[in-house]
Amino acid sequence: MSTRHRIRLPLYLVPIMFGLCGILISSQFVDDPVVRSLVILFSVSVPLFAVGMLVARLNVSGAQRAALFVGVLLLAVGALVSVALLGDQVIQPPLDSPMPPWAKQVGRWLGISSLIVGLFAIVFILSRREEQIEVIGEQFRYLADHMTEGFILTGADGTITLVNDALLKMTGLPADELIGKSEGELAERYKLDPLLSRVAHRSQGVASEYRLPWVRDGKELQLWINGTPLFDSRGRFAGSLATIRDVTEQHQMSKRLERYAQGLQDLVEDRTEKLYQSRQRLQDLLFHMNEAFVTLDREYRITFANERFCDLVGIADADSVLRRDLFEFVESSDRGRMLELFPPRGSSEVKRPPHELTLRTVAGAPLHVVASTAAVEPAPDAEDRYSLVMTDIGELKRMQRQLEARAAELEEANAELRMLDRAKDNFLSTVSHELRTPLSTVRGYTEMLESGTLGELQAQQANSLKVMSRNLERLGGLIDEIIEFSRMQVRGVVLHQTLFSGEKFLAECAASLAPQAQLRDLHIRVHASPDAALLWGDRHRLIQAMTILLSNSVKFCNPGDIITLTSERRAGGIIAIGVSDTGIGIDPSVQRRVFDKFYQADNSRSRRYEGAGIGLAIAKAIAEAHGGHIDLQSAPGKGSTFTIILTQASFAAADPGDLPTVASEKRILLAVADGEFAAGLRGVLESAGLSVSVVTTGMACIRAANQDAPGIILMDDLLPDIGGVEAIARLQDGGSLENVSVLLMAGDDLLPGRDDPNIQSVASYLMKPFTAEELLVALSHTLNIPVQQPSRTLRKKLRKASTPTALVLSTDRELLDWAGSALRARQMRCVAVQSPEEARDAATKHNIQAVAVEADTAESATLDFLHCAREIASEHGAQLTILKSDEDSGSRVDGERVIGLPCTARELAEALSISGEVVA
Repeated sequence: MSTRHRIRLPLYLVPIMFGLCGILISSQFVDDPVVRSLVILFSVSVPLFAVGMLVARLNVSGAQRAALFVGVLLLAVGALVSVALLGDQVIQPPLDSPMPPWAKQVGRWLGISSLIVGLFAIVFILSRREEQIEVIGEQFRYLADHMTEGFILTGADGTITLVNDALLKMTGLPADELIGKSEGELAERYKLDPLLSRVAHRSQGVASEYRLPWVRDGKELQLWINGTPLFDSRGRFAGSLATIRDVTEQHQMSKRLERYAQGLQDLVEDRTEKLYQSRQRLQDLLFHMNEAFVTLDREYRITFANERFCDLVGIADADSVLRRDLFEFVESSDRGRMLELFPPRGSSEVKRPPHELTLRTVAGAPLHVVASTAAVEPAPDAEDRYSLVMTDIGELKRMQRQLEARAAELEEANAELRMLDRAKDNFLSTVSHELRTPLSTVRGYTEMLESGTLGELQAQQANSLKVMSRNLERLGGLIDEIIEFSRMQVRGVVLHQTLFSGEKFLAECAASLAPQAQLRDLHIRVHASPDAALLWGDRHRLIQAMTILLSNSVKFCNPGDIITLTSERRAGGIIAIGVSDTGIGIDPSVQRRVFDKFYQADNSRSRRYEGAGIGLAIAKAIAEAHGGHIDLQSAPGKGSTFTIILTQASFAAADPGDLPTVASEKRILLAVADGEFAAGLRGVLESAGLSVSVVTTGMACIRAANQDAPGIILMDDLLPDIGGVEAIARLQDGGSLENVSVLLMAGDDLLPGRDDPNIQSVASYLMKPFTAEELLVALSHTLNIPVQQPSRTLRKKLRKASTPTALVLSTDRELLDWAGSALRARQMRCVAVQSPEEARDAATKHNIQAVAVEADTAESATLDFLHCAREIASEHGAQLTILKSDEDSGSRVDGERVIGLPCTARELAEALSISGEVVA
């Protein structure tokens, strides 16, 4: 702790003592009157000046100040009197006669007494003042010793009397630099402007707080000074107490915070500016957008409207529409629908589907729009609650009406074309049949002439008769093609699939065209692959298709050319039957049209190659009915190759070792009329270790089963006397099926009696075509015995009598008729219904595996149909297909396949195809 020195009073007595000494010296040792007078004058003025300075610097009470002035006055009087009496040689008293000695003596003692009394008064007042300061210092000394902050105590005159060590460490100054110095001196010395401004306040006893910069060891510090005035017990200002804290870190942090705050302020201003600009851009966008846009308050009053809305309703000034009710511009009949667009208050629903509405302009004109609304998140002091976007569809409505009118015209034209097409087909069919009768008569007489029944012919007559016969044959073939084509157009291609020898099939095809080939000096070669020894298909139809292809090859080959018939088994069990020739070939520009109806590359009257142009169309239809197609490869001058691709015609396995074996001693009764079919099945069954006996008719099957019951009856659905279903019914009625299983090989889902519960209880169905592997696996399931099958997965097509069925829902009777014909032509069962009630009733009677529903009916009916179709599809685990106009075929929406209307029969059949395995 550092304090000021206790004895400072002699410092103020030095000038007085100096003055007294000067007077004594001048009176005793100075003889020159002038010098003596100057010394005396100086000796008197110096003490008076010192006393004046002392009085000016003391801050004392009124009584003490009065006593102090009295003491100074007595000091001055005593000094003058003493000077006058002691220095009578210099200063002569203003008297006419000299003073008596006693008067001089009395005056001298009075002057000395006044001098002593004045000196005593000054010393007493100063001593009293010093004691008060010392008392104050002692009171705060203990506090200062234990403070961590800087401490400074000043007197009433601003002189520093007490500081602590914390302040000395903080400022880096020694105690001597502070103790005894006034605040003003320190402020001037260290240029502390904030301290100078506080000195006047301090003298008035006013508390203050301020920050003071200070430099210590070249480092700038920030000191926080908290000054408090001190008063004595009588309320007199006695000094001040100040605490000093080092707030450099806080000041630096404050600066950083200021910079950060300024940065935030700049960022906020920048973002605010950007938000304002974005808001302006958004307003401009909304104001000038192509769609009408308005915002509404909770009472559906308009709070904002863009130019487009004003243009639509016929208002020039956008401000004039504000605060108006939206429903003023809505057709009265549509106000309820407009109200439905707005989500209810308090609802979590944000938006609703758009509605088509009719507005009214200020002129009363109707305006068709599509409107959609959305709830606006309420903001403080914001009126907007809903946003409404409206699109003018007046032009679309006009175009829609035009399209509807055009569609109606096109529909009428299509109906007329369909009627004309049917009339054409009927005409062709009628003409063909009418031509066949006279043609048969002419052919009969020609044969009679050739046989000589009507007499011998001369050589020239015989040659003419041969020409007539050839043309009759060509005319007969043409008529047959026309009749067949007409039949296909009306009923489609009906198949009766069977199993036949591929080698014999090609040989028969070659033999049928051998005479024509020999006449043109053409060579026919046959190459049948052993891998395609047994084939599935309608043998008659495939021969018909091959005959057409062969006829074309014969027609377009030159003498000496070669025609080759081939069959092969490709990867995936695909069978390829080809007709290749080395003829004139086909130009690439017409290759894609050769399968079109009535198309001929040469339509001139003088064309070289004759024909109706329907043969290849018939061949293509037959291939597609088998689930295949025809490939064409040709080049002009290099010949042509037509290949019938059959994806489901393979029967035998690529490797006989892949066939499973069935461990059973039960005898199989095989009822098949076709010899090649029976031979193929028998070979596979016997190679699997089964015993087989064969019958060729339904009645023979019944007799054989009654005489010696087999373990299983494997029956074809096409028997010459009675059908397979009828044979099963008779066997069941006769009790012959008590311990006998029946596996019916069916080629048509629509066999009579298929849905009879009695038939379903005893018979399983194996759908044609099937492979040898599938046949053996089906037998194993029917006999309920294990089958030793290879490691690769076998595709099984065994189905129970409850046949999977395609359910088609539509209100369009023509669409249902067309769908039924298209599916039946592809061996699929179709149940057509026109109402949800009929659909649900059909679903209880049939095993529904595919559902198709038309979605172009009336809006309410469409929803009912879709709901019913989804319900049935979900219940039966069926694939749902939606038939809809203006949609891309093959697309999927939420897992549901969509087929665009109009579609081809092939697209519909593929969409409703039953895939996967269904095991009895």
